[in-house]
Amino acid sequence: MTLVIKSNPAQATAVLVRDMGIIIPPTGGSETFTSRENIDRAAASTDLFTLATDDAHGVGSSTLILNNGTADIQQSNVGSFLSNIDLEPYIGTTGLLPGVQGLVPAPTVFDGAKFPRGDGVWADPALGVADYAGRFETASIGTGDIPDGKWGWWFDTNVPNRLLHIRNRGGTLYATEANPL
Repeated sequence: MTLVIKSNPAQATAVLVRDMGIIIPPTGGSETFTSRENIDRAAASTDLFTLATDDAHGVGSSTLILNNGTADIQQSNVGSFLSNIDLEPYIGTTGLLPGVQGLVPAPTVFDGAKFPRGDGVWADPALGVADYAGRFETASIGTGDIPDGKWGWWFDTNVPNRLLHIRNRGGTLYATEANPL
């Protein structure tokens, strides 16, 4: 995460952000923060919030301008930005490496009925289970019923103790659970 704190180009004097203990140079000068400690200090700073929303140089033109390393943050979004600045984005698993805890990517207007999968992609429930072969069955099922590259489960109701079978993505038996219900 990157946070750039810039003074407004119209700001003629240096700006003290008192509760952070930093001075931002005048006329567009800036300080860049990338360390977790400084990002946390910025997120907790009431002075930074005030100076980034104060309209000191006209409506929508504050003393300080915040930037996420890519784009300036609009004055109306400063509160939300500072509240969420210490949250890293969610990174899905690759199948080889684990994912990273964080904010789930925002859904688009077309993602209303979708769910975020473990790989970080918004998926349609009907389509997002393409590698899933789970089902209830009334008969024993052999290995060939779960195709290669799929994983799945089923209840074998022909067995008195109702076995739950789980197969891995290669189709080989992973686990059998007696009386899972």
